[in-house]
Amino acid sequence: MSHSTEAESAEEPTPPGTRAFFVFFALVGALGVASRFDVVLGRLPPLLAEGLLLVHGPLLFVAGLLERRLRPEEDDGPTWMAIRDRAVRAGFTLSFTTLTIATLQAFDIALGPIDPTPPESFPLAQRALWYAGFSFGMGFANYLAAVGTLVPALRAVARPVLHAPLAAGAGVMALLGAGVAFGLRWAAEQAAVQEGLGSLAGWLERPEVLVGLIVVPLVLPALFARARSA
Repeated sequence: MSHSTEAESAEEPTPPGTRAFFVFFALVGALGVASRFDVVLGRLPPLLAEGLLLVHGPLLFVAGLLERRLRPEEDDGPTWMAIRDRAVRAGFTLSFTTLTIATLQAFDIALGPIDPTPPESFPLAQRALWYAGFSFGMGFANYLAAVGTLVPALRAVARPVLHAPLAAGAGVMALLGAGVAFGLRWAAEQAAVQEGLGSLAGWLERPEVLVGLIVVPLVLPALFARARSA
């Protein structure tokens, strides 16, 4: 009987308002990914291109709060399996993809063989296929990376406002997200940060580093969950 109750609660549908937010979040993420294609980016007004990037700050933090309200306690299994709603998965995945591509482009970094910026010599159709393959085409890998890095961090930040009224908690998280977004934008313009990331670029291109960036986000959440249950 208890197993039946647990199964029913595990499959409890996402509240309509929360799901509507994540659908909107995913659409903004898809627009963000599309806007980073260099052909599109070169034709967008600078303010629109920057807005499509900075809006991910408040949206991500609010999404972190809503995701934690859906799962107040960590599950025993891996996080990537615990998040069942497709809109929630898509929102985090596309936002993570947008921010990752923007970072790689801003500092001319490639993660080993992974470089979403197509060679300039390619014709437009081939450039579009290249970009789509390294952005939307890597959706599952980006989802795993998002739930291994972004989601745990956002859940930790959301903890103090978890039991506050939703509007108040979401407002606080949105302000925090906006502050982080503008803070990172300011930091990215500083010469010291640019020099540091420039020297980091060569290190990130090493194959063993790429493997570590893929494996560590998958392993750490499981280790933390096992440590808590021990």
